[in-house]
Amino acid sequence: MQPSDEQGADAGNRPARDPSSRPARSPLVAAFLGFVFPGAGHAWAGRVARGLVFALPIVFLIGVPIGLYVAGGSAAIAGLVIEPNVLIAIIALDVVLTGWPVVAIVDGYLAARRSAARPGRPATRALSTMVVAVLVLVTIATHGAIAFVGYNGYDLVTGVFAAGDGSAPAWGDDDPSYAPEPDDNDDPDATPDPLALDSPSPPPTAPATDSPSPTITPEPVPYWAQDGRLNLVLLGGDSGPGRSSIRTDTMMLLTIDLATNKAALASFPRNLLNTPLPKPHSKAFANGRYPDYLNALWRYADEHPSKRFPGGDKSRGFRAISATLGYLAGVDVDGLAFLDLNGFVKFVDVLGGLDITVPYAIYDARYPKEDGSGYRVLSISAGKHHFDGSGALAFARSRHQDSDYGRMERQQIVLVAIRRQTKVCGLLTQLPKLVRIAKKSMYTNIPLDDLAPFMAIAVKVRSSKIRLLQFTPEFGYPEYVTTSSVLRMRKAIANAFGKSTAAQAPDGSGDPSAGPDLPDLSC
Repeated sequence: MQPSDEQGADAGNRPARDPSSRPARSPLVAAFLGFVFPGAGHAWAGRVARGLVFALPIVFLIGVPIGLYVAGGSAAIAGLVIEPNVLIAIIALDVVLTGWPVVAIVDGYLAARRSAARPGRPATRALSTMVVAVLVLVTIATHGAIAFVGYNGYDLVTGVFAAGDGSAPAWGDDDPSYAPEPDDNDDPDATPDPLALDSPSPPPTAPATDSPSPTITPEPVPYWAQDGRLNLVLLGGDSGPGRSSIRTDTMMLLTIDLATNKAALASFPRNLLNTPLPKPHSKAFANGRYPDYLNALWRYADEHPSKRFPGGDKSRGFRAISATLGYLAGVDVDGLAFLDLNGFVKFVDVLGGLDITVPYAIYDARYPKEDGSGYRVLSISAGKHHFDGSGALAFARSRHQDSDYGRMERQQIVLVAIRRQTKVCGLLTQLPKLVRIAKKSMYTNIPLDDLAPFMAIAVKVRSSKIRLLQFTPEFGYPEYVTTSSVLRMRKAIANAFGKSTAAQAPDGSGDPSAGPDLPDLSC
């Protein structure tokens, strides 16, 4: 059918479509897309080139952590974001970039509004302006939260961890210098120390050749990596009501194989007697052994400042107990961390509690109250429990219904549960509380220079694969320490990542150092 003349005239009077015109886009959608990702709103409004200007810097910033993750995994990122200088850079960059997404939101909104066929009603424009204002405020608040987290992270690492040069643990002593006494080995008639630690063997020297070879300067190996392990002493104790000093009732050594990322957690009983001490501490006693319970060594060292117990008022006791545990284990200690009981309770509460499968029922008619005012009855049934801080402490601390050795087992269970259930992202909003807890309740000599590599190693350790070692009479380690039992401790630590330990229980059955099987904590 042919169109009529009138229809043809009407068709000829309609203006031709401008091929460069853009379809009308909602300004509010453009603003929201710009809020989600800078530049996306411009692309929605048809201003792709302008959108790329806003998007490319953000793409680059996002690509940096992605590249780090691809190159080194989560360990690389974890080790990097706790560097003080990196945290300062993140805060500064966040402040600088706060205005960038704000401009992207507003500019994308205006670009879409200009492309609209009609400007819209005044009421609609007012509502749109209010929505854009809300998006801008949320953006500013988000960047403020990032700066808040960065500042508290910086406050945490610089306020808790010691300054050091990365060559050895830092103690933060008031007076760290002391003149070492002549070594007993200078006396040819001196009796050799059967527990003396062997010096590390020098690396083998390549045979000489006639042809010259290029000189290769090896990269320096950190002090803590020279033996292929990371060895950290973990202490727990308190100076609560009725106590004039710290009692280190929890004494553990965490050793990690740097090649395989396997870990072992060894617990030392608090009631060890006749414990041999390393130099210079051993010279404080005629036979070189500490006569009291081992958990009292911190207090003794703290109250007897001398060349035998060097260091400042805060570090002297920690130095003595750390060196002694390393001496028993036959390893060089690379760092120490101490947390008192009040700090432990608060930390677990910040985590939101702990889910633990209790392996057996616990009943203690004389469990001490936390305020030191007396005792209370503690009753915990076997099975799955969700503990708050006080409950987790009671589970780990009670000992009257069994012994110190049962308590050691439960302490290991709690530490593994903390390692498994701690979610870094979930703690970000709790950083101010964590900073206060750490500053008040934690002591460490781990230098800031070593914090990043230590963290990178820690995130690689699988909590389900941590081997538990207990040096208790049940496994052939007497409370009264002998040379033989120390040598067996060292052998168990040395073989902690092998198929089996070399030492066997007195009756020839079982592994004396493996301890009980790790309970199922996947609640």
